[in-house]
Amino acid sequence: MSRRVDLFTPWREPPSDLRARHVGRNEELDGLRREARAFLAGGRPLPVYLYGPRGTGKSHLLALLRDELEEKAAPASVSVLYVGEDIPEFRSPADLLERLDTRPAGTRWRKRREPVEGRRIVLLEGFDRQLQALGVAGRKKLRTALQDDPDRWLVATGVGLITALTDPDEPLFGAFAPWPLGPLTPDEATQLLDTLAQPEEGTPALRWPARRRTLVTLAGGSPRSLMALGLAAREDPTVMAADDLLAALQGLTSHYQQRYRDQSPDGQRVVTLLAEERGEVTPSGVARELGWISQKASLLLNRMTDAGVLRRRIETDEERAAAGARGEDLRGGPASLYSIGEPLFRYWLEYRNAPWEETRVGMLGRMLEHSMTDDEIISAWLRNPDEQMQAAALSVMGRRRSAAEAAGDRLRDELEAALEASDHQRVQELVGRLPDIPHQRLRHASRALARALWSVDARLVRGAIGERLAELSPRLAALVDFLAALQNGQPPRAVLGALLAARHAPAESDVHDAGAIAVIVFFHVRAALRQWDGHGRPWVLRPSEVRRAARFPGLRGLFLLQGRSPAHRPLLAAHDVVPLVRPADGDQQLLLSVAARLGDGELFRSAARPAPTTWLATPFSALDVAPDLDAFDGLVPTSFIEDVVSWGSTLARLDRTRWTSLLERVEGRPLEEDLFVQASLHGLVALAAAAPDRLSQLREVMHPSWSEHLDEAAVLVEELRLPTRGRLHFELEALRALLLEPASQS
Repeated sequence: MSRRVDLFTPWREPPSDLRARHVGRNEELDGLRREARAFLAGGRPLPVYLYGPRGTGKSHLLALLRDELEEKAAPASVSVLYVGEDIPEFRSPADLLERLDTRPAGTRWRKRREPVEGRRIVLLEGFDRQLQALGVAGRKKLRTALQDDPDRWLVATGVGLITALTDPDEPLFGAFAPWPLGPLTPDEATQLLDTLAQPEEGTPALRWPARRRTLVTLAGGSPRSLMALGLAAREDPTVMAADDLLAALQGLTSHYQQRYRDQSPDGQRVVTLLAEERGEVTPSGVARELGWISQKASLLLNRMTDAGVLRRRIETDEERAAAGARGEDLRGGPASLYSIGEPLFRYWLEYRNAPWEETRVGMLGRMLEHSMTDDEIISAWLRNPDEQMQAAALSVMGRRRSAAEAAGDRLRDELEAALEASDHQRVQELVGRLPDIPHQRLRHASRALARALWSVDARLVRGAIGERLAELSPRLAALVDFLAALQNGQPPRAVLGALLAARHAPAESDVHDAGAIAVIVFFHVRAALRQWDGHGRPWVLRPSEVRRAARFPGLRGLFLLQGRSPAHRPLLAAHDVVPLVRPADGDQQLLLSVAARLGDGELFRSAARPAPTTWLATPFSALDVAPDLDAFDGLVPTSFIEDVVSWGSTLARLDRTRWTSLLERVEGRPLEEDLFVQASLHGLVALAAAAPDRLSQLREVMHPSWSEHLDEAAVLVEELRLPTRGRLHFELEALRALLLEPASQS
């Protein structure tokens, strides 16, 4: 089968392609063959009227029948004439028949038509339009003309079973054999999708079966819609690209416009109502909404169901019981429930009167909602360059809670990945998506957002999130305002005063990333201080500013170590901070490292108070010693082993009892965080340098995953003990040996 498929004019395609994708319709095709053979044998079968909504495969059947008749069945004395729907509506039956009994002749540029004489089979599309144009008198003359000509057999199509053929008072009543063409069965629809998508042997098929079921539901058994969706999945059946869905949707727009116009005025009101309801309705509900009597509503709904426009099912016992519980009238037995048979058509109806941009977003969003997983929806929102595609995916996230909840985590992951890759442009793009995330999920991205401040202008962050930033994290909001003010050129001391005056007490929800944000505040402000002119006069904080700075996690750790510059006196003292340390502050790890640097036992004990967010963190230097060994010992069980090992100088000073207890606690614990292994290695070197026997004892109890790092620490310590010459890089050592080697005799 060729890669090109014509959704609207199948007679233009190679017959082999039509046969290759033909599914179902065997009963109808066999019936047409049977009637054709009867006509070719000299009989006079009734003309056939195939009817069904647009896209149900009527043209496909006529194209297959024409090919079979021309290639095999019809002798040379019988002509097969095909007349498409795109011809004028004739007011005279004589003009209509004249058009049916001619074929094109002449050149492409000067087309003429020549009459066809003898026996002929006429395949006519859009017959319902012609009948309505003829009027009653014209239809009476047409019946007479058809009956008087035994050499013509007519196979016609239309979108519905019109009263011109079903009303006993009509001239054409009983003159045609009406054959309905309904939707494909789920099995037939599945077969058609598989044929079009053509999944290759060995292609991962984990998603395709589920995606295929979704597409079958979307198409409602319409072959044309199935083909459009199947072609969108053709390149890779396991992934339905959002852009391909959009292309499929755009290709069906004119199709749905015509389907809507095919309905009577009352039928248009019904499908519009059903689209607005977005669900199933009963005849009484339709009558109530449209101001009709129930009998009129039931009659029209049944007629539209027979025409294939609507779908009907009977209310279940559970639904009936629920309706009774709501106080609804249950007299008359189970209700009939009606819905639009093709969901895609319903989506078009739902949005048809909206502006095109809104229509495109709305309809596409509905398609994505049915055919994409949460992960794919989020990918379309985050990665598709089309702004309307992003808006469509966002509309789905607004209706699908699971996708909205996962979006915050996905944004955080993407943001962190872009930060790791130093992709500053991507970081800016992702920061611009932050307003789309629900507030409760945006909190999960607060740490990544804080990290993004290293590569994104703080003014961009403030503009993207606005007041939501303070609700998300008061500390982060204060930091963003601080950096944005500096970037706007405001005086550093005034900016610091504004930072200290800002509301920075964390809400309970702030605890999630409180520690990470505190560390980021520490390093951001330290970096900003380094960029300022550090040669000015030292700063002095007012008493009110001292209290505020001492309550500010992250900032207080920095000001315990320095002032305006590292050479200036610290702006805070330990006694300012110790009374104000709270379990929810999140900067205990930072304060532990500061206390070790300062050698302040009271500050260390204050930061080591038991709390869910307290554990040992990597010290500023492996040579720093915990000033309170009891407090240090109490934090070991709740800390990562990598962090414990990084305190090598402290481990060397533990008394025998504490050391024995520590060995028991770390025994068999594997390496967990490879990211911090360098700090652990520094700690192991410090331990081996101060207490060599303890490194050997540690090796005996530690998990095998530590072996490589223990060996490296031992080698480094041994090199440090060698004379300076022994620590030369091995290439330099080889060069030295070469220079000192006696010259060889020739």
